[in-house]
Amino acid sequence: MTPNSQKVTIFPAHFVNPTKTGQNYRMRKILLCIFIIFIFVSQSLTAQFSVEDSSYRANALNYLVKLYDTTTLENLHLYNGFEPSSYNYQTKGHPFFLTDQMEKGSIWYDGFQYKDRLISYNIFQNEVITMHFNNVYRFSLINDKLQSFSIEDHIFVRLDADSANGSVISTGFYDRLYSGQSVSVFAQRTKSLEEHITAQNLETYFVQHNRYFIKIGETYYSVSNKKSVLKLFGKQKKQIQDFLRKNKIKFRKDREDAMTRIAAFADQSKN
Repeated sequence: MTPNSQKVTIFPAHFVNPTKTGQNYRMRKILLCIFIIFIFVSQSLTAQFSVEDSSYRANALNYLVKLYDTTTLENLHLYNGFEPSSYNYQTKGHPFFLTDQMEKGSIWYDGFQYKDRLISYNIFQNEVITMHFNNVYRFSLINDKLQSFSIEDHIFVRLDADSANGSVISTGFYDRLYSGQSVSVFAQRTKSLEEHITAQNLETYFVQHNRYFIKIGETYYSVSNKKSVLKLFGKQKKQIQDFLRKNKIKFRKDREDAMTRIAAFADQSKN
């Protein structure tokens, strides 16, 4: 940044809200066509079937009806969302977590699990995006229906703020770094837009921010450095310091690794 430049932070509220789109029933129509063809063929061959064959045909028909109902139900749950928010491609960087390319992951959505889905997470707009079953269209999932999702080795879970923790965490998706019996560690991933204004030009780029939280029992605590982490484990502080020293764990070198290893050590020491 030059001495004459100014830094301005713009948060997602400045973006236009996405518009909702209707549900897509293409897969339902495909399965319905298969169902109709099966009925037509089975009826045309009725005279050729014995009692045993008729029983087999009835079982196959029942299976097809069940498959049709189950598949359409699941897809109606998943393919229910809205058009992803757009962004200025001239902005340096991108609004997504890790990469602007879609990666395979899993989704827990509206009570159903979907594996091996292409996913991207827009942490600027807080939108989880996946592909339609035709692999042509992208759409954003409805956050209130999304329980958790994974991208590469990261598992994001929905945490809901309540009266006890509302001042510490806000309702949203958190990267679960460690989950133990009594101690857990979470990271909240967001991005903002920053502008550098100079005499010659204006540069805009995405900047990622990470906030960290440790859950002990049912209580969440916001942490930012080694001191704030150790403060949570007062009785184990010396043991943890010895553990860090013995294993040459440097908090400044890798904050997330240090926090997860501290949490795991404290968790195991308690149990």
